[in-house]
Amino acid sequence: MLSFAKLVSKLAIVGGAVYVTVNNSVWDKSEYANKLISQVKESLPEATELIKEVPAKISLVENWNNGVESVFNVLANSSRSFENLKNKIPDFSSSNQSNKT
Repeated sequence: MLSFAKLVSKLAIVGGAVYVTVNNSVWDKSEYANKLISQVKESLPEATELIKEVPAKISLVENWNNGVESVFNVLANSSRSFENLKNKIPDFSSSNQSNKT
């Protein structure tokens, strides 16, 4: 029963956060989000330092794109890597057998 209560409370927190952000138009145009950030800065001056630490949207997009490019580069080169690995395995096993004799 306790785990069910934990699940319900977590869902309530997430649902409440989504409700508040949708209600304050955070997911609409960026001007609404900027207005909300300004209101938070005015009412909570200590939050200003935390807001400055949030990465800029551009850096998030660049990091995401770099990650996607890296994944596809690995996938594109995987056949060549597996071919090299396949060629090295027989060499490794034959060298180990010759060392045993």
